[in-house]
Formats: sequence, structure tokens, C-alpha cells
Amino acid sequence: MEIIILDTDIFIDYFRGVEAAKDYMKGFPVNERATTDITLMELFKGARNKEELENIDEFIKRNFFIVLPVSSSASRRAVQILRRYSLQKGLGLPDALIAAVTISADGKLITGNKRHFKYIEGLKVDLPSYRRDIREE
Repeated sequence: MEIIILDTDIFIDYFRGVEAAKDYMKGFPVNERATTDITLMELFKGARNKEELENIDEFIKRNFFIVLPVSSSASRRAVQILRRYSLQKGLGLPDALIAAVTISADGKLITGNKRHFKYIEGLKVDLPSYRRDIREE
């Protein structure tokens, strides 16, 4: 079973009320859904008030059983990924960590920002089906 790791933008679509994002998330069995601690941090950072923060926290607890941490091996891998791609591709720290956690979990990252990740060696990445009309760069 391949674990599906949802990136931050998928959650943002969901919380903004994009019905296609809601349907997409519901399409995965709960035991195959995952996200990362980095994504949670990005979502918490983007909350505009305490109510939004609590809604995000409750949603994650209700809908995702797997929240992947930054392990020491993922941290080391993120350092290698940043070293290789930060200057060449402008890769930022959060994306490097998300990629490293995904690779370490042998998962597939689902993101609307595939162009941020598609060049990272060893990373399985795909667009969510509801955003397949986005031109890939």
C-alpha cells in the first residue's frame, strides 16, 4: 500500500470550500491518507485567528491518522536535497523537508505545486485529479 501525502495547497483548497478538493480527499481510504508535520506548521502559520487554528487542528485529527514527522534520516535527506536544488531551482526549506519526509516514507506527494518538486530525484509526486487541468511546467 502506497501512502498518499497531501501537500499544504490541497488543504488550503479544502478550507476555502473547493468542493472538488473535498471530494478528492474523501476518495482516499483513511489508512492511506497522510500529511507531514511541515504541512501542519504551514497551515497553523496561515491561520488568521484562534478559531481557524482550532478548526485546522480538529480537521486533521478527525480525517488523517498518519502525520509524518521529520525523522533524523529525513532531516539528513533534506539537507542533501537543499544542497542540490536550492541554488539551481530555488527550492525552499519547507518544500525540501516535505520532499524528504515523503521519500523516507516511500510515499507519493500530491500537490498542486508539482513544479516545485518534480525535479527531485527519488520523489514520487503527482497533481491531484481535480487540478489536472493546470499546465505543468
